[in-house]
Amino acid sequence: MKSVNKAMHLIKNYGLKYYFSRLILRLIYKFFSIDHMSLTKEKIRVDANSIFKNIISYGPFKGMILSDQVWWGKYDLVSKYLGQYEEHVLLKLKSLSSHYTHFIDIGAGDGYYSVGVLKSKMYSTSTAFEISKKGREVIKINAELNNIEKNLKIKEEANELEISKEIEKHGPSVVLCDIEGSEFDLFDEKIFKILNKSTIIIELHDSFLKNFSEKRKKMISLAEKYFEILFLERTSPNINKFKELSTWNDDDRMLAFSEGRPVRMEWIVLTPKT
Repeated sequence: MKSVNKAMHLIKNYGLKYYFSRLILRLIYKFFSIDHMSLTKEKIRVDANSIFKNIISYGPFKGMILSDQVWWGKYDLVSKYLGQYEEHVLLKLKSLSSHYTHFIDIGAGDGYYSVGVLKSKMYSTSTAFEISKKGREVIKINAELNNIEKNLKIKEEANELEISKEIEKHGPSVVLCDIEGSEFDLFDEKIFKILNKSTIIIELHDSFLKNFSEKRKKMISLAEKYFEILFLERTSPNINKFKELSTWNDDDRMLAFSEGRPVRMEWIVLTPKT
């Protein structure tokens, strides 16, 4: 009954042509595991790789090499090449680098940040926490490609013990966390006490996860004991300013900067009160 109601809603609001087109695309995806959007994004990725040769050409990480062995977010490569990927986070990391020398990346993915901050000389040392074995392998490859491996430590899961070790060794640090909703379990009062002289940037994932609003409130309430809280939102990239994309059509240029997020995301920056 639910599926019938949904079908009627789509037909009523968007018409039969839209409904049957969507139905056909779903069938194609079911049997071939590919859809029109993925095909377009794959074309954009291939075209971008041929232009930029796996090298970031703009922004704070300019000159950084990205491995072909992408594990996480392969369709984000265009915005990374152009220095537009999470630009608001990049600029915040750059501004904080005058106050800290060590960077901790929790949920490091392919090492874009943990390697990039070393390649750009924003920070002297960096630690990447990544629970995926494949992710850790790709981080190591990216570190070697950029000749910064001696200043990068790659670890598995971030927890109270491991974070304590980082602070004991390096002192107050900049911490970036992107762990798909697990931030509400990781950041308890013990962790906030350990990091009470560090600056923490956390991507919040409660907006598209069910029953997470209370977890969000609890985490922010705990953080307020030790930190001033600033909310960051993604800034819109200027899709027309890059000459390399001047021959691309409007749709491809706009889609090139899509990070595929299900909703508009939020980040919080926690700055020590003391």
